[in-house]
Amino acid sequence: MDRKEAVTILQEKRDLARKLEAAEKSADWVAKDRVDSSSLRASQHGRYADAIDMAITALSPPNEPMPIEQLWKIDAPVWLSYNKLNGEKVGYWCLCKYGYIITPSGYGSYVNELPDWVFYRRPPEGEEDT
Repeated sequence: MDRKEAVTILQEKRDLARKLEAAEKSADWVAKDRVDSSSLRASQHGRYADAIDMAITALSPPNEPMPIEQLWKIDAPVWLSYNKLNGEKVGYWCLCKYGYIITPSGYGSYVNELPDWVFYRRPPEGEEDT
């Protein structure tokens, strides 16, 4: 699916949602049924889900490793990724409070004391289940 097709699908879905809202406000149940059946046809075969995924990707900020300078400025959850001594890749959510990191185990440290830890806005591709 290319960008133009995704935009067209999303516009169709938006237009159908507006028609459905207008039909519900006017209590025009025949129009509502027409919109419902059109809505089902527009989202066949996961095309709508694919378009939504593309839109989310386009609107999401890049997920590059965060430099220490950036971590000193944020107060939000961050994704920690690092390699264990056996080479196994590990990742989990931590709390970041202006450069101070608190892990799920309660361990806390300043980011400059953790040179081999890499922080992201969200889990990198493939690390969501680690």
